[in-house]
Amino acid sequence: MHNNHEAIKETLANATARLSIAGVENPSRNSRWLLEKVLNCSSAQLVGMSDCEIEIDDLTSFNKMILRKIEGEPLQYILCEASFRNLILHVDERVLIPRPETEELVDLFLTKFDTTSGEILDIGTGSGCIAISIKKALPELSVRALEICKNALEVARLNAIDCGVQILFQ
Repeated sequence: MHNNHEAIKETLANATARLSIAGVENPSRNSRWLLEKVLNCSSAQLVGMSDCEIEIDDLTSFNKMILRKIEGEPLQYILCEASFRNLILHVDERVLIPRPETEELVDLFLTKFDTTSGEILDIGTGSGCIAISIKKALPELSVRALEICKNALEVARLNAIDCGVQILFQ
């Protein structure tokens, strides 16, 4: 199916109904975000149904994502990303999803921290969200991040590379 507006509308409506019946909060929004990810298109493109193509493989991937959501998997794990402050970070089952309260903690730290030199140590870094956010805000600062879980450390390193920051991970 190429650029089929009706197919996209029907796919979204069907997925929204399935999520709604399963009791998922915000079924329409969840369906839209998942389809945007599968089709690699923006919200505006999807709403306008322009420049978005839907293929059989896309439908298969989308239906698998919808099933994961119905089974209660967090949207961030399905999308493999979470926003934290002004960053988009990779997240999966190896790390916890960054919380809004943690964003507030970083904001509070940045308002109270009155120097651009020194060293910060983030213990139990997980996705690296705290260390990366601080390093982005204060690039002159030396930031080290510790994590006992090797799998989580892989995610944090990937996020630091994607965000263009140098952090010493241990």
